[in-house]
Amino acid sequence: MKNTDYISIQGWMTKLGLKPAELICYAVIHGYSRDGVHWFSGSKEHLSEWAQINTRSVVNALNGLKEKGLLISKAEPGKPTLYRAKIPVFTEKCNIEQTQEDQCKICTPESDPCKNCTPPVQNLPGTRAKFAPNKYRDKYIDKYSYLGTESPEQPEPPTNEESTKAEESAKEKEKRKFAKEVVEYLNHKSGKRFSTKSKQTIAAINARREEGFDIADFKLAIDWCCETWGNDPKMREYIQPSTIFRPRNFEKYVNKTVGVKKKPELACFY
Repeated sequence: MKNTDYISIQGWMTKLGLKPAELICYAVIHGYSRDGVHWFSGSKEHLSEWAQINTRSVVNALNGLKEKGLLISKAEPGKPTLYRAKIPVFTEKCNIEQTQEDQCKICTPESDPCKNCTPPVQNLPGTRAKFAPNKYRDKYIDKYSYLGTESPEQPEPPTNEESTKAEESAKEKEKRKFAKEVVEYLNHKSGKRFSTKSKQTIAAINARREEGFDIADFKLAIDWCCETWGNDPKMREYIQPSTIFRPRNFEKYVNKTVGVKKKPELACFY
């Protein structure tokens, strides 16, 4: 059973006094045999999947429908049992002729037996029903007529404005992701807990990123500040985004780290 599959439980079905399992099985079989010509040849597992019951309960439901005169079956050797739903006499009649052996068991001798105990076949999804003109309804049907069909129409392409908004949203997402990685690294090195959602921090980090600094530069600056100020109670307070990522400080911290790593003997000058 696909997610797009569906069954139709019509109003008159709820007046038959059926149990929930019988009603579901009856509606499924009716959907296949409502034209009075075709038979339901599905398996009991298919019915159990719709009714959410086991196959034993499906057999009980089918037997109950037969006893109520709402179901006929046809069995052939070596083939699965076929079922056809019988429609009570109080429903609408259709013009399709029915064989004598398929006469509805619910029709009484006093009443005019229906030639075919099935209501008129309704339009299938994706077809236009014959209604009086209605511009609001017709517009809705035209727009969503592809729903439930095997080959849906392609949705309309996004406008320039929608495309621009999508690109901006993707850029903002990328900025937040980059800033989050930087802040998480700062928290890891400093042992502090700075927020990864701070607008000021995100703006400061991405401003330095636009100046040409990459993730490696941010880590170099963070390493230098944490290693240089980490053991000094007074300077440790300056290990924070507003200090490290400030425009006049950041490039200096990156270059200090680079200088020390290239020439360790110069470390005493920093």
